[in-house]
Amino acid sequence: MAIALDRSDGASERPRSQRKPRGPAPAYGPEEERAMMIAAAYEALAEAYPGPVSVSKILAEAGLSTRSFYRHFQSKDELLLAMFQAESDRATQRVEKLERCATSPRAALETWIEHYLSLAFEPRLLRRSLIVGSPEVSRVVGFAKALNEMRAAQRAPLERILRAGAADGTFRHTEPVDDAVAIQDLVFSLLNRAREGSEHMNREQARARILDFVARAIGLGR
Repeated sequence: MAIALDRSDGASERPRSQRKPRGPAPAYGPEEERAMMIAAAYEALAEAYPGPVSVSKILAEAGLSTRSFYRHFQSKDELLLAMFQAESDRATQRVEKLERCATSPRAALETWIEHYLSLAFEPRLLRRSLIVGSPEVSRVVGFAKALNEMRAAQRAPLERILRAGAADGTFRHTEPVDDAVAIQDLVFSLLNRAREGSEHMNREQARARILDFVARAIGLGR
């Protein structure tokens, strides 16, 4: 079952006609080549989902040579891991930007929860999550370590938010490190159910239930 791509979800916007020109291959800089292969890996995974992809398929998608591939990656696993890490970095930057824009610890907490709920309820973001966490990616060497690092990076803003709320009295009884883990687990269990198609709450119901539970757990006044 292929997953349709939406160009607004961060996939490469280079048309295939430009990626595969006739005549001599154009010269790309190292960073551009690497970015093209990561974007092509994403597109190839979307087309093959949930099945495997080959290096030749990725290179055909990118319009690059095997020689180009081995300038940057020693294996397909290394490329897929780089794609996963690039997505992790992009997601972390988004949530940190949202954190900086929040006007209070309470607003920041609600923003963090809402951001990750969007991965479950916005079709474009859910689709991207499915592709990046596909069986082909999750089996690569080093994935478990990269996943743990991503979860820690996602949790870091939440820990800061809880610490700030504890300091100014917004959250009356919170243990920031432990509570950040618990809140993340709660939100991501819902995300996993959405990926599996077994979540029956809509977005507003899920948001209300999570916020009610978290407010009681950390002593957030109404």
